Amino acid sequence: LWWVKARPNEHHRYMNLSMRDYEEKVISWKEEKNIKEMLLQRDTDNEMEADEEAESDEEERKSDHSPEDEMITFKNHQRLYKATSVGCKPFTPEPGKSNNRVILELLQDMRF
Repeated sequence: LWWVKARPNEHHRYMNLSMRDYEEKVISWKEEKNIKEMLLQRDTDNEMEADEEAESDEEERKSDHSPEDEMITFKNHQRLYKATSVGCKPFTPEPGKSNNRVILELLQDMRF
């Protein structure tokens, strides 16, 4: 209500004050956003350097193994995977019999 009763010079002064406040908030928001982006970029650069170092260490470790060792390891892994395979019998439902006990219990339950 006070806005309607205010004079035109008060309207102008209030609008200028609001625009300056908005401008300051936008500037501070952009500064904060830029700082966060710079910190994020620095962190990703550090992570990339760490990843490169880890890859170079891994390459050095790989050079310690001979091709024969890798072949033996591969054969052992294949043998383990074949021995641990799990099978199951095929399911053949009986006609006229419900095999879904959960639904049957829910149908018979008085609460539902």
